[in-house]
Amino acid sequence: MAARLRNNPDNLSLGSFGRLCRSGLGVLTSSSQGSLGCPDHVPHASSLLSNMEDLRQQEKLCDIWLEVEGEKLPAHRVVLSACSPYFCAMFTNDMKESVETCVTIRELEFSALKALVDFVYTGYLDVNVSNVQSLFQASNLLQIHSAMKVCCSFLESQLHPTNALGILNFAEIHSCQDLKLAALKFVDAHFMDVVEGEEFPLLPSNQVSDILCRDEIIIKSEEQVFEAVQRWVSYVSSDSDITPAERQVACPRLLNHVRLPQLSPEYIMSKVEQTPFIRKNLACRDLVDEAKNYHLCPKMASHVISQERFQPRLSTCGQLYVCGGIDSSWDAAAVESVEVYDLRANSWDLSTPMTSKRGRVGVATLDQHLYAIGGYNGTSYLNTGERYDTILNSWVAIAPLNTPRRSLALGVLGGPMYALGGYDGASSLKSVERYDPQSNCWTKVASMLTHRGGAGCGTLHNFLFVAGGDDRSSRLNSVEMFDPHMAKWSKVAPMAVSRVGVGVATLNTNLYAVGGHDGRSYLNTVEMYDPNVDVWKEIKPMRQARGGVGVCTLGARIFAVGGHDGSAALRTVECYDPRAGVWSEMASMDTHRFSAGVGVIRDI
Repeated sequence: MAARLRNNPDNLSLGSFGRLCRSGLGVLTSSSQGSLGCPDHVPHASSLLSNMEDLRQQEKLCDIWLEVEGEKLPAHRVVLSACSPYFCAMFTNDMKESVETCVTIRELEFSALKALVDFVYTGYLDVNVSNVQSLFQASNLLQIHSAMKVCCSFLESQLHPTNALGILNFAEIHSCQDLKLAALKFVDAHFMDVVEGEEFPLLPSNQVSDILCRDEIIIKSEEQVFEAVQRWVSYVSSDSDITPAERQVACPRLLNHVRLPQLSPEYIMSKVEQTPFIRKNLACRDLVDEAKNYHLCPKMASHVISQERFQPRLSTCGQLYVCGGIDSSWDAAAVESVEVYDLRANSWDLSTPMTSKRGRVGVATLDQHLYAIGGYNGTSYLNTGERYDTILNSWVAIAPLNTPRRSLALGVLGGPMYALGGYDGASSLKSVERYDPQSNCWTKVASMLTHRGGAGCGTLHNFLFVAGGDDRSSRLNSVEMFDPHMAKWSKVAPMAVSRVGVGVATLNTNLYAVGGHDGRSYLNTVEMYDPNVDVWKEIKPMRQARGGVGVCTLGARIFAVGGHDGSAALRTVECYDPRAGVWSEMASMDTHRFSAGVGVIRDI
């Protein structure tokens, strides 16, 4: 069996899979077997099937002989027709085979035909690595679909990094959708092992593209995808039908599937930019320049930033944490529980709880740590804070705020973290404190222009924005921007709607204000801010009204977590995809909660 991968239906070579078919090699062995048993029918059906097999073995009442490679098998037309549309058409239409007593079938191996005829009569099919391809080819030709399913199930059970691409190619050639999906999922889950194997550099460029473009491949960083492209492009071997020139031509298309803006500037400059195949190709250099410009000035890439290559893959976007909140309509029902969301699995799990109950808490991520600051524990306004360490899986106390703050906004700008406004038990606040993780110290900085509790904040173009809130006399639609270099706040365009308990997040080059309460009702409306024109515009509303909603960005989408709809605290979650312009329902949390804090810890 040939070792090369070719997209040719007449050539069933499966790369390393083909080599493994030789006895005693690789992961697949000739002792590996699969079988399909008939369901437990009534005794009459079992007896009937057994008796027909006895008659066939004794060559009694047989009215057809099947000949392959000079050998013959006896059978009954009615039995073959009942199991195979191929035989049914042959024996019931005006074809010469319908009256012949011996029919020759070409392009099959006798052993495969015999195994399939045995299967028709007995309901059992033994499959192993030596016969799976010939059995599949024969069952496909004869349209014995249940036998094809057994072959596909066997191949699925034998998936391994050394043969997954060959099995995927086999499934595509023969339109086996279930096997194709299983092989794709395997390649996604074992991406690094697969691309380091023998099959990957032998793939044609279009198949490499199909793999690299997938959101679902599991990697630690986008660097691994770039290195896969580098390996394919630089591969030289007599085993390959792809010439070095053809590999060079494919470079721009493959590099386009590497999400270069997700690479660090250091890696781009020291590794990507210095790669020979990129230096020689103008289209590749343009993609690298685009990634460098994105890091240098993200707002300059606003016209293309929604494209696939600017978005993190599902395995690198991190996990979403929701911390504390209030699990009923009463402030006293603050909780300390924490849940974590996995985007790939669309599921929630309980995480380590905080050391204190915290409703109306501020949560942010800084240096791969999750911080929960201030809030209300059911009896007191808090100035305490704690940090979650993912390695130690524990919460550790940090220095307290200078002022107790409930319903504060918490944001990160560069290195420091900022606690903005909130309520101290007597009034709403406009003061701001900045936290330095190195010194573990909070320092007062320039106050906002307006007192705000229940506001939302987000970072955009190295500025900190705070939107909405409540000054204890009215709900606010005003928005302010903080310039850390000038240590100064300034007003920007107000939102169209006043919002307290609003969630704010940044995605690409825009700021989103989600839900909240306008003084009359809980809101499902959403506004998006474009800093280039200083304008807010309304976009697709959420499926459900949410005040006190937790909002953050995960995997190039905006997530709205929990909240209050005016009747009860919510456990539901929905997300907004700006490319599709729709909100979709996601898996619900275990706990109903509003005024919780949310943050994302990205994998490193």
